[in-house]
Amino acid sequence: MELAKGRADLTAQCAQLIAEWQRFVDYEPSTTERRTREAPYTHVADLSGRPDGEVEENVAELAWHGARFLTRLLEGHGRVASFRDQLLALLRHQDLRIRFDSDVAIPWQMLALPSGPETADPPREGDAFHRFLGHRHQIETTSPDTYDMAYWYEGIRSEHVSSINANESLMEKVPKAKDLADLLARRTRVTERFTRAQLLKDLRKPVLDEDIMYFFCHGGYEFQGGHSWHSLRLSDPAPLDPDHIDGYRSQFTESAQDSPVIFHPLVLLNVCSSGAPGNDGSLRFASVFVKHGAVGVLAPHISMPQNFGAEFALKFLEHYVVERRRAGEAAQNCVHWFAKTYRNPLALAYSLCCGLDTRLPATTEEASTA
Repeated sequence: MELAKGRADLTAQCAQLIAEWQRFVDYEPSTTERRTREAPYTHVADLSGRPDGEVEENVAELAWHGARFLTRLLEGHGRVASFRDQLLALLRHQDLRIRFDSDVAIPWQMLALPSGPETADPPREGDAFHRFLGHRHQIETTSPDTYDMAYWYEGIRSEHVSSINANESLMEKVPKAKDLADLLARRTRVTERFTRAQLLKDLRKPVLDEDIMYFFCHGGYEFQGGHSWHSLRLSDPAPLDPDHIDGYRSQFTESAQDSPVIFHPLVLLNVCSSGAPGNDGSLRFASVFVKHGAVGVLAPHISMPQNFGAEFALKFLEHYVVERRRAGEAAQNCVHWFAKTYRNPLALAYSLCCGLDTRLPATTEEASTA
């Protein structure tokens, strides 16, 4: 279904919605508290101890903006109106598994249903969390260039393989980052990379056989000549952008028509803004990883607080690695857990590009005892 909104209009609306979520992160409370700690939501992941009604009011504001986006997205008459009514009726259900395919990286999980009796689900009256699509459903996004999996290959080996591609300072100072590293070390054979050169060296290899590729580093946008694009930085200052990945992997992907590509990780990008829409037609990290064989990419649309990002990644990997949940289920479980336990909506800011049904493949030992 082709909607009335054009690409430029949708990209602008995405930017506005992301800005609202960024304002939530940077929320400043009363003047009295501000003198002791600025932007408290950036310092802790657990918001359950905040003053009564504060977080709920701010989450309700995010839900209003998410519903406003959905309303504007589905504006139109005739066939569009019929499609809108059918889609909204479906979205009011719970726990659907949904794939949204679009040329624009719309943060669907951050959109919300309009308030009303049909969305007033238990258990909490006035609780806005349940209105968000990512709270109600398992969601993945795709685009025309991110779901060609004809060359996908699943290895069977004696142990799972992972990598941590990180800023070493963040791994040392951020709470829960070491717990995540310990989890991967216990459950997988893990490679650590802390520099751009180390990562590019391995991306040059035709066989980069990892089940999980985890990134925890700084990210943002590069600007030059009126254009901008995504980038990330490991421990060294040199940036790495999606074009590097595309350039190093293209030769192997293009030669994979007659043989499988040995590059099939689930990529968890704990990198600020790495899931946000690209500008000026530039490549996105999510789409370029999937283009070259990744079985899914989970990445945030906003500049994520470091403490929350580390806790989210740990919780996701507990579901995905330890409990062996599918990626879509693991992501939604994280949304529910952080909403219920920490009263924090930021898990909704992570978007899953492909990978709804991705799960860790069985090891040889597991396959033999199945």
